[in-house]
Amino acid sequence: MLKVICRTHSLYILCKLYLLHNLVRQISDTSGIAIANTSL
Repeated sequence: MLKVICRTHSLYILCKLYLLHNLVRQISDTSGIAIANTSL
């Protein structure tokens, strides 16, 4: 359902940033605290 909203909503770029943020958070969770510290 979220993908459908992303395709049809006018805030398409904002949705992309949201998905990218989730991806970065996943990577930082699996890689450890070091990446989280460098992103600050």
